[in-house]
Amino acid sequence: MLAASARALAQKGSEIAAFYRAYDDAVNEVNANPETYREAIVSGCDFPPAVSSLMQIPRFRHAFLPAETQVNDVSAWMIQKGLVNRTPLYTDVVAQGYVAADARTQ
Repeated sequence: MLAASARALAQKGSEIAAFYRAYDDAVNEVNANPETYREAIVSGCDFPPAVSSLMQIPRFRHAFLPAETQVNDVSAWMIQKGLVNRTPLYTDVVAQGYVAADARTQ
């Protein structure tokens, strides 16, 4: 999850969209060649070296927008915990137009 203020979206929207494109490119590369990135994943995540040969490299997902039901479920949990008073509108907490995939259409 990436959170950005309205100000950041307004001032750096193209950079945020570029970040997501780069992330998706990296997902494509790792998913196509997982063994090439095994050591980088193991060392980058600070796993013990013995894990390297045992670990199955997961298939990574592209960046995507959460479904409205997911946002509502999190909001309900936050209300239950007393963290917020009301469920926000989906469009108030999810900025569209920065990622290629949308969970609502998958």
